[in-house]
Amino acid sequence: MNLISSNLSFLEHGLPAFVLRLLLVAILAVESTGCDEPDPVPRPVSLKAVNIGFPPNVGGMGSFAVSPGGRVFVLMSTLTASRLSELEGSLEEDSQVWVRREQPVMMSRFLRGFVEGLGLIGAGIRDGRWAHLAITDQGTTQLPGLADGTQIQPLLVAENGAVIGVPEPEYGSTNSKLLRLAPGASAWVEIPGTDPSTRSGPAPASAVRHPNGKIYAMNGSRIFELAGDLSSATTLFDCDTRELGPCGESWLLVTGGLRLGGDGVLTFGKTNDEPELYSFRPGDSELTKRAVLRSPINEQGYFGRPQGLVVDSEGTAYVVMRTEELGGEGHVLAHRSGDAPDEWVTVVTGLPSALQLQIDGKDGIWLWGHSSETYTGLWKLVPSSTECPRCAGGDGSR
Repeated sequence: MNLISSNLSFLEHGLPAFVLRLLLVAILAVESTGCDEPDPVPRPVSLKAVNIGFPPNVGGMGSFAVSPGGRVFVLMSTLTASRLSELEGSLEEDSQVWVRREQPVMMSRFLRGFVEGLGLIGAGIRDGRWAHLAITDQGTTQLPGLADGTQIQPLLVAENGAVIGVPEPEYGSTNSKLLRLAPGASAWVEIPGTDPSTRSGPAPASAVRHPNGKIYAMNGSRIFELAGDLSSATTLFDCDTRELGPCGESWLLVTGGLRLGGDGVLTFGKTNDEPELYSFRPGDSELTKRAVLRSPINEQGYFGRPQGLVVDSEGTAYVVMRTEELGGEGHVLAHRSGDAPDEWVTVVTGLPSALQLQIDGKDGIWLWGHSSETYTGLWKLVPSSTECPRCAGGDGSR
């Protein structure tokens, strides 16, 4: 109250009472809020997409994965061969180049993602059977499966080294409880209380580690909180609700499953009458409808549901949508934390209509068009000030 007391004498003798009261209210507001506090809503940052393309001299179908540190890998596969490449160099200096990595000791068909603590996860045929492989700079390791030959897709490594996974045969996921591989063990065991939400069709699964030390996972349309060592689980939110949908329709979940933003809020997407994003904080008793994708958005009509969902360190959610026009194109839309449910920013336009979407641990957002015959390979969202000869859609902002 030093500012008020030092000026009170002058105010009492030089101004009418009602003016004095207004000034006192204004001074109190300045002192209580301060002038240096950050704007609660992130300021828009203009973005555009740069096309990096495919590794040279390869064809077929491709899949990609991004590590938390921003390393980008692409596996291009045909019926007779596969090739693993990593992107190196600087986008800003236009020095990026695809470097071929050592061929995995199997006929890899797909990359399933990057699991910190295990490495790059590949899936393919080895010795005539479907198998999963962890690929690191030191070499490759085949991951254990079940006794009947079913392979396990690892989702996350806990701090104590235990791995959470889900059964995955060659075509699609089975309907199973989530599984745990103890440190040093060779056999997976079921995690009690993690039954999937469906008995017919695939039950997609995902898991994230929260700063509070707990693991949060989805198995179909059910959300669980697991102990940090994966030894036990509690059902937080169940299916047969509007937020998570009917128990047998978990295929309506948006690709990517559960996402954690830097604000500690967990977000996922679900298509009901229209695509919606829901969120919660640990301890919440109910899910909150965060956003709705009600077409048209910013005067543009969109078809279907989001092709993917990522959330950055500011809590901004990004999705890829396909336009309604014949042939269509892909647009990246962003919903900022704190904005109205139907307020979306159009970030980038002019992209291929079918794209996968991933984010690294440094808020780098990457997109992939998987077929070398149809789409245009790898893209990255960059600030609009970045000079690049093959950029598209730089008029949006986030």
